[in-house]
Amino acid sequence: MILAIYYAYRVLFAGKEKTSRMPLAWGWTSIVGLVGGLLSGMFGVGGAVVAPPALTTFFGLTQAESQGLALALIAPGTAIALATYSYAGQVDWHTGLPLAAGGVIGIYGGVALAHKLPEYRLRLLFCGLLVATAFFLLRHG
Repeated sequence: MILAIYYAYRVLFAGKEKTSRMPLAWGWTSIVGLVGGLLSGMFGVGGAVVAPPALTTFFGLTQAESQGLALALIAPGTAIALATYSYAGQVDWHTGLPLAAGGVIGIYGGVALAHKLPEYRLRLLFCGLLVATAFFLLRHG
């Protein structure tokens, strides 16, 4: 919720002002990757939640660029995590394969829509996703 509020504030009230701070050197993205990887490994999500705000805030990327890089962050880690969970017997492949097929089909539409939306609207939709996720987690424990 805090991340959503911060991000929404930046979109709604910070406007299109450019800060005088220079973006961090690209070597610092490994820190974003480390934090995102730890969260993804622990919770199954995290890298794709933390990376876009970090990449837009500290590196000056657009929302669409940061979402693309968030996918680059989680793709290799997802393969490793899936193999690890599968080895531990914690993957139901009868459910997982159709789930994966639906995700592969749906991602094309999502990427196409993300490229058509204005930057501020895409960021606000991301905030809405964060709020909805927090609401459902709090409601269902």
